[in-house]
Amino acid sequence: MRYDARNHTLCDFPHAHPVPATRLHHLTGPTAQAANRLLDLAANIPLAGIERSCKLSQGVMSRDRLLMGQSSALLAGTSLEAAHRHLGLPASARSAYEQDRQRANFVYLGFDGSADKLSYRIYLEFPVNLAQQLDPSTAQMTPALLARGYKWDALETASERYDVTDYWWHPRLTVDQINLRLAALWTQQHKAPAALAAPALSATQTLVKKAIDLARQRANALDWQYLEVTEPASLRHSFDLNVYQANVLMKELGSELAALGEALRIPKTEVDAFLADVGEATLGHVSGGVGRDGLPFLTVYYADPDAA
Repeated sequence: MRYDARNHTLCDFPHAHPVPATRLHHLTGPTAQAANRLLDLAANIPLAGIERSCKLSQGVMSRDRLLMGQSSALLAGTSLEAAHRHLGLPASARSAYEQDRQRANFVYLGFDGSADKLSYRIYLEFPVNLAQQLDPSTAQMTPALLARGYKWDALETASERYDVTDYWWHPRLTVDQINLRLAALWTQQHKAPAALAAPALSATQTLVKKAIDLARQRANALDWQYLEVTEPASLRHSFDLNVYQANVLMKELGSELAALGEALRIPKTEVDAFLADVGEATLGHVSGGVGRDGLPFLTVYYADPDAA
């Protein structure tokens, strides 16, 4: 099979456009200023796309998350090419970052913010030759390092702390194979209180199953993208399943998201407001598992409904 970078990218953005002028976050104060520093760098630069996401974890729904991307070649000479320096990537990370950037063919830049904190993140995506991932002894595809993410605190400018996240692509899996890998991941131990963990895990599994069941009716699973995510220095172990091709709408997962919000003890008003805002948006990918804090989470990524 010929590898098609357009169809097998970390986010597989469905729309190309510049950064919109409004409604990119709901932040205020220092976190808004930090988010706007990245948006200012991206102003007037054509992007391959913009993606929004919402992360649900214990008692928290984090909506102010944004990701935008473009090929490395098209970012050459722009303010985004040097964004890691403008945004204060810790000096101790820059040598490794520069080495990874040299071999990356696509770059994603984003932030994850709340009322009192915000992190920057840059993901470097690497070219993958699928022919080289085929193990002739087993006729199975071996995992490939598709991308590496660098993440750091936008407000603690003197800190040298940063996190590195690796995204391993498991190519050409069937639905049954995806479900087997998910089943193994669900069995991981985490630190969530027992009273919370059981209903949250059940609600997470139900939502992911619903997304897969909807997607398998509309797109071939062999063309989906299933990733497993690790951070060598943390407890993080999660998955990411990209189903943009299936054209599943966020509202089709509305009842499952509401149930997950209840299981995680997130205020119903927050979940309802989120679903009202993004119901008509296309689900991009869903990710979940154990975060770097050892607690369970689930994130839904979707095409920006105001940028379609």
